[in-house]
Amino acid sequence: PKPYAEVVTSEAVADTGIFTIHRIGEKLLFEIPRAQLDRQFLLVGDLAGAQEGTGYAGVVSVSRVVRWQRIGNRVLLRNVGYGSVADSGTPVSRAVRLNNIEPIIMGFDVEAYGGGADSSAVIDVSKLFTTDVPDLAVSGGGGFGPRARRPRHFDPARSLIEDAKVFPTNLNVKAIQTWSSDSVPNDRSLGSITEVAQYSMVALPEVPAERRLCDKRGGFFSTEQVDYGTTEQRAAPRCYIDRWRLVPKDPGAPISDPVKPIVFYIDPATPAQWVPWLIKGVEDWQPAFRHAGFSNAIIARRAPTAAEDPDFSMDDARYSYVRWLPSTVENAFGPHISDPRTGEILQSSIGYYHNVMNLARDWYFVQVGPLDPRAARLPLPDSLMGRLLEYVVAHEVGQPPGFPHNFRASAWMPVDALRSA
Repeated sequence: PKPYAEVVTSEAVADTGIFTIHRIGEKLLFEIPRAQLDRQFLLVGDLAGAQEGTGYAGVVSVSRVVRWQRIGNRVLLRNVGYGSVADSGTPVSRAVRLNNIEPIIMGFDVEAYGGGADSSAVIDVSKLFTTDVPDLAVSGGGGFGPRARRPRHFDPARSLIEDAKVFPTNLNVKAIQTWSSDSVPNDRSLGSITEVAQYSMVALPEVPAERRLCDKRGGFFSTEQVDYGTTEQRAAPRCYIDRWRLVPKDPGAPISDPVKPIVFYIDPATPAQWVPWLIKGVEDWQPAFRHAGFSNAIIARRAPTAAEDPDFSMDDARYSYVRWLPSTVENAFGPHISDPRTGEILQSSIGYYHNVMNLARDWYFVQVGPLDPRAARLPLPDSLMGRLLEYVVAHEVGQPPGFPHNFRASAWMPVDALRSA
């Protein structure tokens, strides 16, 4: 390591939060406080900008728990897994630890220390975002992305860090990444794919959420582990439901607002006439949460403009959103990211393809056209299409609270009743 002033020079532009970051030209330095070493972070990567035909902005494809570890004058970024566990107070926890070594995603030399060997470590993390790191490769979903296009190699000379910001509990890095490819969609004369990748690293809750055991007979997405530290005479499978951590403001009231509600932000790229319907589709879930004892548990807001909040980004893993995607795909999707320790849902990113309107129109016309004069002529009026979009987003919002598809519901109404007004 060099003296601090030789590494963090007068040219450095600093930003302070959970770490201190320094930009020096195209270099990005992390200054990691000792207190943040070995702390667990959720690292989320998504495609923030896509080349035509290679994917869609907003699709999350990297989600892993990581920690920064210092050994001597090296700092390692390690992947933390929770597939096999045992209480640290049990003897078998040693065997679990020794047989579940955390993979090293990348190693870094300590460039300098902020104030002695026991203080913050300064490392150059530029290569983490501007070289080919398979563990962090983002894609645009549905088989898209550079890796699905037979790339020849990653080109560091055409890759650079575009932006980096740090906040009290997380940091965001946006990088332009370029690949050589033998199969560039929409323009076969090109031999390159360029994308914008966003990486958001968020500190996991210091106090993990309470876990709730799942039951395979009930419909919940779940987080599974194998627990070797029980008194059972076997390696015990454990399954915890994925759910948001809702805590009532007034624990004594039969119905209370939560301390922290579930908030979805509506993509500012959404056509203006559909925004109120998407908000309504999210908030259609309020009565269900009210039955569970929560008022205003789930709300939707228009995403703030750059003038209203210059630091807001829908690629920030702290925020859930409904993203409008310019695509002829007739579909939508609603994944979520959960804490692998407990199943606590931390974030959701709903993707809404433009042409889902075509699908909803065809469904409605074929299924109930004879019953509704509004469907007798095309295009459908905005009031009806808005209602159909509300239905689609309400369906997708059902998955972020932890619910898989309810296929049994398809049999709720007998077929001979489908034409009954």
